[in-house]
Amino acid sequence: MIRSFLQSIEDADEALKELFDPIFESLFQGEMNHHLGYENDDKDYKQRQNRRDGYSQKTDHTTKGDITIVTPRDRDGSFEAQMISKR
Repeated sequence: MIRSFLQSIEDADEALKELFDPIFESLFQGEMNHHLGYENDDKDYKQRQNRRDGYSQKTDHTTKGDITIVTPRDRDGSFEAQMISKR
């Protein structure tokens, strides 16, 4: 069954790379929640002025090849992911 889906080692590598994206996205969201002090869907009043401000794309070089990661941004630009740092 798996054999018909994965025809080569390269296919297996591509499948693994596709698994990275949702894992990284969840980890980045957790870091942003911690950074801002509230959950993504929290509609309550917030004392801080800093808020979420969209996403940026980043290409990371791995042993399995390049992967594109979507990272969250905040308005004042103070968020820096700890899991995968810049540059």
